[in-house]
Amino acid sequence: MEKSAINSSQTGLSARHSTTGSQAGLQKAETEFGAAARCLQALGHPLSLRILCLLADGEASVGEIQERVGRPLPTISLHLHKLADRGVLRSRIVGTRTYYALRSSQIAALVASIRINYLN
Repeated sequence: MEKSAINSSQTGLSARHSTTGSQAGLQKAETEFGAAARCLQALGHPLSLRILCLLADGEASVGEIQERVGRPLPTISLHLHKLADRGVLRSRIVGTRTYYALRSSQIAALVASIRINYLN
């Protein structure tokens, strides 16, 4: 068996990719998987999931979220910032209020799936 065939079968990479192209592809994949993992880590806290389920019903201000969840404002703010930093939420400021919403329809679908499969 040729050395290139062994390498491609061991790595799962196509033999048609050059070494440079393969390295760039691997780095890109690692970056993308890292971003997905950070997103999923943000979803891994029960309070974050509660906030996401609340926001699946529509945009809400920080005060509205805090009132509905019943946790201290600093705790809510911490979770909102983590979710926004990891690309799960978007925010907008109107006057002195900050409103949060799910960033995309794909995030909404993920939250809907979690609701269907794990929540009553």
